[in-house]
Amino acid sequence: MYFFHVIAGTPFWVWIVLVYLLWIGIRSTKSTVVYLPRLFIIPLIMMATKYRLFFSNDWLTFSFAIILGCAIGFLVANRNRPEIIEGSKSIKIPGNYSTLILLLVFFCSKYYFGYLNATNHDLYTQYSVVEIIISGLLPGYFFGRAIRFMHKYFTFTKN
Repeated sequence: MYFFHVIAGTPFWVWIVLVYLLWIGIRSTKSTVVYLPRLFIIPLIMMATKYRLFFSNDWLTFSFAIILGCAIGFLVANRNRPEIIEGSKSIKIPGNYSTLILLLVFFCSKYYFGYLNATNHDLYTQYSVVEIIISGLLPGYFFGRAIRFMHKYFTFTKN
């Protein structure tokens, strides 16, 4: 019963965000042609949810998590073989479930820590470093991936 109370108390816009993330994640399970600048939308939105961390005492932890996530995303994207579409600044990325899974992890962690902050702020404060790390790793991963795909595109088109 308590679970339904929590769900019912969730603002409507949160469900709109979930639907949008599911839509993006499900689309990413199939090969898709992506305009290179669009690869930066997801990480920018993810980072915007925690922009205050850049102006807090936790900026170093957040920045380190972003850099680590970038390195991981860059290395993981190195294994992908996107098809370069010359002249359109687009690439065809092979489909996989990693984007869907990572977007759901991001949503669930944000939902959980938002709930914890609203209901038990002391406990939230104790574990806020976990949220900060997750909030940096995931957008960093998508930034690293986007940078690697751009690098592959521009390396291919120079040849």
